[in-house]
Amino acid sequence: MDETILYSEWRFSEPEWIPANCTHDSIIMFVASCGSLQFYCGITQEAINDYFQNTEDTREIAMYTYKKHADRIHAAAVKLIKHGTVYINGLYLITSDLAYYYRL
Repeated sequence: MDETILYSEWRFSEPEWIPANCTHDSIIMFVASCGSLQFYCGITQEAINDYFQNTEDTREIAMYTYKKHADRIHAAAVKLIKHGTVYINGLYLITSDLAYYYRL
């Protein structure tokens, strides 16, 4: 079955940057919504650069890569939500390890 069909009921907010904090890495955050439920999700800049093999480690390149591969990143976020894989404080975070595990 096509993954776009599996995730068609989900909606995603526009991404925004959150500066480095407990992850020691900047995060591109977005909200995943399914009906009235909302889930806070993100992907680390390191995960984007590692997985998609960006040669430049800049926020601009990471955001460009996020937007280019948003469908794949959103699909991984939905998998985290469905599996209950919460990082901390209700945040579903795609780290480098999870990017490879879910094969963005």
